[in-house]
This record gives sequence, C-alpha cells and structure tokens, in this order.
Amino acid sequence: MQSSEPHEHRRTRPIRIPGDQIIEMVDRFYEKVRADKSLGPIFDEAIGDHWDEHMPKMYRFWSSVLNTSGLYSGNPMQVHMQLKTKVAPENFGEWLGLFHETLEELFSEEDTAFIFKKAENIAQSLSLGMFYNPASPHAMQDQDGNPSSKAPIR
Repeated sequence: MQSSEPHEHRRTRPIRIPGDQIIEMVDRFYEKVRADKSLGPIFDEAIGDHWDEHMPKMYRFWSSVLNTSGLYSGNPMQVHMQLKTKVAPENFGEWLGLFHETLEELFSEEDTAFIFKKAENIAQSLSLGMFYNPASPHAMQDQDGNPSSKAPIR
C-alpha cells in the first residue's frame, strides 16, 4: 500500500549547525572579506552589485556542506575557474585565515574544528583545480600559468 504522504518515509538527517548560525557565520565572514585589502576587491569585482543574490547561495552552500541538507545545487569549481586570472594561490590561505577567525568568534572549539576542516577541503579542492600544473606533480601555477612557490593554503 502506498502512503498518501510523499515524505513520510524520508530519512531525516541530524542538523549539526543550525541555519541561523550558518547565516550569521556567512554574513560575518563576508563582512570581513569585503573589508579585506586583498580579498575585498576580488569579491567585489566578481559579485558586483549582486550580493543580495550571492548571500542566499552561500547560506544554501554551507547548509549543504555542514548538514548535508542538499539545498545547494551549483558548480563551485566552474564558477571559480572563471576567476583564475584574478585569484592567486595565496588568496586561499587569506580566505581560510578570515574564515577561521570568524569561526572562533562564533562557535565552540569542536564546531570550529569541524567547520574549518570542511573549509580547508574546499579551499584545497578549488586551489588545486585552478592552479595545479599536471605537467609537474609538485608545481602549483600562479594566475599567469607560471610556477608558484607559495603554498595555496596554510
């Protein structure tokens, strides 16, 4: 017999980080990013006057990452590849520094470690996707395709 309730048997996932905390995290982090001398111009040029559209995407993205909510459906790598000429590998370390600072202001040590590990994995994936030189298994490239001696993330 089929249920008349379409979601009756859907498995519910535990929520590790509540939505209101994700919104506060994202809002505070992007305040820092926009004020940063290095990252601010990169984000402002990429997002322009569309922050009101960007922020809800980031709420959904982080909800999906932290709570496996499935709210985000996009391709972060494709979006970031479009920024390859504007982003340097070391910008990922700067991004992570501001992100960690934000987490320490808002979360317990345990939740900070959990969230930051996710952020490190994302930064590493994006950085490798944007700057890894497959011709050299050890070389990262800068935005001009030249070898970079700077580590992309800290």
